[in-house]
Amino acid sequence: MLEKEIESDFVAVSAPTRQCITVIDEATGRHTELVEESRAVAPADFEKFMTVVQRRIAGCRAAVMSGPSRLAVRRIFITIA
Repeated sequence: MLEKEIESDFVAVSAPTRQCITVIDEATGRHTELVEESRAVAPADFEKFMTVVQRRIAGCRAAVMSGPSRLAVRRIFITIA
């Protein structure tokens, strides 16, 4: 991302993130993914995230936020809108 001059920002959270394990059948080459959902983000961690969003959103043409929580995404858009 640095080569393309794409800025990024990350916020570490206290809850463990999810694990994704790929199981491969060596005889057939078939595979499947076992995905463990992450735990909820603590309110203090969410506030750290929102501090970064509020600091950086004004200068953005686009923002990518990934993760499993649609409720958190809704809260973010309500907060910055």
